[in-house]
Amino acid sequence: MITPSSNTTSDTGDQAPVLFFPKPASSTQQHATTTTPVPESKIEVVEVNTLQQLAPWMNAWQELAKVACEPNVFYEPELLHPAFEQYFEKGLRILLATAKPRGCPKGAPLLCGLMPLVPSSDQKQIRLPSLESWRYPQAFLTTPLIRQDIGVEVLHAYWNHFSNSRNCPLWTTLTCVGADGPFQQILSQFIQESDLPFFVRSMHRRAVFRPCDSSQEYFARWSKVRRHSVTRLSKRLGEQGRLHVASYRAGEPCEDWIKRFLELEERGWKGRIGTALSKSQSDQRFTSEMLHRCAANGKLQLLALQLDDKTIAMKCNITTGTNGFAWKITYDEDYYKFSPGCVLEKENIEMLHHHREIAWMDSCATPNHPMIDSLWPDRRLVQSISIGTNQRGSRLAMSALPLLRWTQQAIRTACAPKRKSPIRQSIKEPSE
Repeated sequence: MITPSSNTTSDTGDQAPVLFFPKPASSTQQHATTTTPVPESKIEVVEVNTLQQLAPWMNAWQELAKVACEPNVFYEPELLHPAFEQYFEKGLRILLATAKPRGCPKGAPLLCGLMPLVPSSDQKQIRLPSLESWRYPQAFLTTPLIRQDIGVEVLHAYWNHFSNSRNCPLWTTLTCVGADGPFQQILSQFIQESDLPFFVRSMHRRAVFRPCDSSQEYFARWSKVRRHSVTRLSKRLGEQGRLHVASYRAGEPCEDWIKRFLELEERGWKGRIGTALSKSQSDQRFTSEMLHRCAANGKLQLLALQLDDKTIAMKCNITTGTNGFAWKITYDEDYYKFSPGCVLEKENIEMLHHHREIAWMDSCATPNHPMIDSLWPDRRLVQSISIGTNQRGSRLAMSALPLLRWTQQAIRTACAPKRKSPIRQSIKEPSE
């Protein structure tokens, strides 16, 4: 298993990178893996690199998202399709794992896996062929969509495809993937069976929302200081005018909501440093199309904190089944001393407990985030891991990765300018 022990990782930072050359699985372990149900035919891998090639798979893609071992809305059609249009990179390809469904050998192929890849950034430093998960600018997770029942077989098919390709990569890096759920179990079994070297490049915990029996029970998990602080800030805001929360209703037009969100974000610190979504045509077009697609498929949650008729904070969640991802939050800095983002987050927690559809929600936040970590006490584990291939020289190349990572970190540390945050740490956005 790759899952780290309690003494190698913590809530407060990245785990030290580890390079592993696993031993072959024992005969007992190999026998145990044969009980996994598999399709009637061999899994085949198809590469697509245009939206036209991907179009015939749209329905199968939607079905795969529903049965994937772990949900990842950033690789579902509502987000990946507009990302493909706006953020296309040279060398981008999407690997589709397909097989004939059991009992229907003449039917349409069953889509068993979907994994977008691009040439690895490592190639710029050491000029060796390698691939990595595609993490486009607005994606906060790159766990591939893989069927739970045949996940190990899908990974074997992918790595066999790498070994048989013309330009075989020496390794493939899965960046920012879940490391404490079903996908981790599948990945661990695959590495053990394949006897491939792997290198855990980074590992960290980030906030995740898991509901309690009631919102009051959830708030009781907060520190006493935090509970009193948020209550006091909400009361002080209410003294400035009529304070209420508006929520987007499924089926209603979302154009006005999108416009207000972009405008509110642009007026803040992101607008001043040029990273607001509205500052980039690609970001703006992606956001508009993605939110329209999510709204049309019932996956969009939008909340707005209103002071009289003025919007002072907004939050955007994207859901998939019973899971959710807190994509973005923004606020009016004229009211920063009232921490409107914290006040709105309290209302978000109330809403999630009231409707009860969401089993968990990923904060999509950086580790040790000063605001969301204090409001969402649960954590999920995320890692970046490089896995070698059967290509000659792969093990030797993999052994150089720890030194490369250390060198990159040393250079970044030496060159990083020392500057203060443009806003108070306590009111930063949880999704940044």
